[in-house]
Amino acid sequence: MFFTIACKKANEPLTLPENLDIVTAKGSSNEICFDCDNQVVVYFNYDKLMLVPFSKVFRWDETKEKYPEITFIFYFTGKDKETLKKELEKMSFPYPVLHDPTNSFYKTNHLDTTSLNNKHFMAYILKHQRAKSLANLGMVDLFHEQLDKIVAKEALSMEGVN
Repeated sequence: MFFTIACKKANEPLTLPENLDIVTAKGSSNEICFDCDNQVVVYFNYDKLMLVPFSKVFRWDETKEKYPEITFIFYFTGKDKETLKKELEKMSFPYPVLHDPTNSFYKTNHLDTTSLNNKHFMAYILKHQRAKSLANLGMVDLFHEQLDKIVAKEALSMEGVN
């Protein structure tokens, strides 16, 4: 299956800018593993959209607890970092977020050329920093099924290592 991510075919790498400020809610870690094998990378423009997809309704605490072997990297672009921090704290969002005021993730990966309708909110599943599929964040049960497949594949690949 081929899908287009910013004029790239599936399995091509996404560039993950690391030199951005990290915003966390109280109690969440500020550790982000850019080199981990299994990643979900989310781009979100909070100047254009409300932060509703990151509220408790979407079961982020459950996701973090259930899938510790998957790294989540969030690129939030927008001007007001303090408002972002307050909103994440209000929602008790359990993951660190990279504040990307210059939209570097979007620009570097040429996401303006993607065929997706909503260019302000995009999520990808990566394996070794290479895009494998779009992540279904808006439908939590379906999203967890996608993550279950990643975990199952990882377990199968580890069986032959012993």
